[in-house]
Amino acid sequence: MHESIPSVRKRSWVSRGGVSFILVLMFVAGSAVSRAGEPEGASPASKATAVDPASSPSPEGKAKAEAKSDPSYLSLGKGFEIRLYGHLRLDGAWDDAETNNGNTAMWVKRDQDKEELNLTPRHTRIGLDFKGPKTFGVSPTGKIEVDFYGKGSNSEVLENLRLRHAFLKFDLGSGFSLLAGQWFDLHGRLFMRTLNTAVGWNHGNLCFRRPQVRLSEKIALGKKASILAEAGLARAIGKMNGGDLDGADPKNDDGEDAARPDVQLNVTLSFPSPGGGKKPVQLMFGGHYGQEHLKTVPRFIESWSWVAGLAFPLGKVFRLEGEVWMGSDIDAYRGGINQGYNAAKDREVLSRGGFLQAVVGPLGPLTLATGAGVDDPHNSHVPTNKPSLNRSFFANAKLRVCKGGWIGLEFQRFWTEYRRSDTAMSNRIQVTFYLKY
Repeated sequence: MHESIPSVRKRSWVSRGGVSFILVLMFVAGSAVSRAGEPEGASPASKATAVDPASSPSPEGKAKAEAKSDPSYLSLGKGFEIRLYGHLRLDGAWDDAETNNGNTAMWVKRDQDKEELNLTPRHTRIGLDFKGPKTFGVSPTGKIEVDFYGKGSNSEVLENLRLRHAFLKFDLGSGFSLLAGQWFDLHGRLFMRTLNTAVGWNHGNLCFRRPQVRLSEKIALGKKASILAEAGLARAIGKMNGGDLDGADPKNDDGEDAARPDVQLNVTLSFPSPGGGKKPVQLMFGGHYGQEHLKTVPRFIESWSWVAGLAFPLGKVFRLEGEVWMGSDIDAYRGGINQGYNAAKDREVLSRGGFLQAVVGPLGPLTLATGAGVDDPHNSHVPTNKPSLNRSFFANAKLRVCKGGWIGLEFQRFWTEYRRSDTAMSNRIQVTFYLKY
């Protein structure tokens, strides 16, 4: 779906400034590891779940314990409970060529050879989980989560809040549940396991999050297998960073003008791993259909996609994961290299892509991941000098230094081809400090 490129710019990815920065961060990371008092072989999760056989409760005592509230929740009275969660995070990244966004890189800018250095705490998150009393057979839960990546700030020290998730969920019993609010899209359930918080968007991974109402049913297939069927109506969005596709009204959202929601569907089949791991094998297939309304050429345009995914654990420490997808006008779903509609040709941009990755770990305190992704818009649908193919490769390692805390190092490379122009390349080194609470 792409055409030959006249030339490719060659560059060295070694830089004194970038390498010096990374070496300093690696020195700090090494110092933190050397001071970590927790033995490498001791897993925080195993410590938390270890039980002295002599202190195991009787069946009657166990039933009473299960009836009590989760100790991590704080009672608000009358059966309502709340729990604080989140993580503290600092990301430092050096790129040898300018990307669309140094903090969350997705593609490389054309004719931009200059190096970049970024250091940001913006992906720190704060969340609240809610639980309510079971009434009339319905168990309510909810979630609110924010980070500091909101719009309107031009300074890394004047960050604005951004709402990530805000939803309520009713467990209706018998495997049925109803969710209303902002949450992840139903389809495209997997993410590229990068330290780069773009997690593959516009270079292999599809789907984002948006306001929605979804109905789910989980059907047991024997003792260990199940099918999860989900259907939902979601907010139609014309364009992720501004909803005006045809330039008629920059303050207007063409998805809103369609006056109809996107329809999303997904089915997930889960069954035990042949390697005996705790996590199941999952086969996923889903998609969406929606419309947007243009003003310049008054008509509806169609947005659609399908996604097939596989999560395949092999034993206890090795996993293969991947997705393939195709769609049209999917810039609001993080596909098409942020291109959904070509105003010059008055047509939707068709794109296809996917990713494949392997995860190994935990191996004591260490977890490794590597993978590659691609986003390939149809070449004839893309204007000249606009991205027509975007590929990426990554490899990273995360080292646990304490309970809930790790330090990660990642190398990532991007190749972004521009129609009838050069291929822009960038090599990226990222260090991440992370503490979950």
